[in-house]
Amino acid sequence: MNITTLCEICERADAEAWAEMLNAVPDDQGRQFDVHLKRYGHAVVGVVGAFDVLAMNRVVGVTSHEGIASKDLDEIVEMYQTAHSRRFAVQVCPTAQSPQFVQNLKDREFVLFNHWSKLHRPAHREIPHPERPLQVERIGPDRADEFAAICVPAFAWPTPLKRWVAALVGRPGWHHYLAYEDGLAVATGALHVKDGIGWMGFAATDPGHRKHGAQTSLIAKRLHDAIDLGCKQIVVETAQDRPEQPNPSTHNLLRFGFEVAYERPNYVWVRMDKD
Repeated sequence: MNITTLCEICERADAEAWAEMLNAVPDDQGRQFDVHLKRYGHAVVGVVGAFDVLAMNRVVGVTSHEGIASKDLDEIVEMYQTAHSRRFAVQVCPTAQSPQFVQNLKDREFVLFNHWSKLHRPAHREIPHPERPLQVERIGPDRADEFAAICVPAFAWPTPLKRWVAALVGRPGWHHYLAYEDGLAVATGALHVKDGIGWMGFAATDPGHRKHGAQTSLIAKRLHDAIDLGCKQIVVETAQDRPEQPNPSTHNLLRFGFEVAYERPNYVWVRMDKD
């Protein structure tokens, strides 16, 4: 599969899952947290002005060679400024990394912050059995609070986001999971399905139960469900795996047949207070 196709698959799935999460915010929290969603072509701009969390303030789905037009980029910066966001990221896949677009970002004081790895897996590949399988259950809204109570602190997100994350459980296209150890919920995972592509995210484990097999069990369950739901490709993202800072999540995914599609740079803009 060529890089253009990989970018279209991975970025589209990521952008649609991000847009659906933004759409799930309860109305009162949307106002309280200064939440905004806007699309520029396939790119999705998500603003959560109340919190300095890059995962909540980012532009996803930029795939065209030209990147984002200069006038649109200026408008996006203004959106975050108006919401008093401290910083936000523009995530740039390989097909959008034209010298002109990268220069446009630098001209507006964006700096290269880090990279996230995008991985993909054709659905037809055999799914290995987890070495230490735990009980995994697909959940509904009745266990949404339990889901949020695990993943929000695991991601070091602000506590008020628990109600927003819980509101996502049960929405169309979403499938949420809990892994149990000795009858106790210890880890979370989610699957978003649209247009035959499965996007996996919200992989979090309670710190006291890590390295017990929860995430490999959740990966296996979601892969089986993705196939049953008609997915042809499954995509996921993780922090970059580096020799000086290995990422266990990447190694788990590679064991389950995923391949690194590309490393996606995050260009970050930081508000410079004038007073």
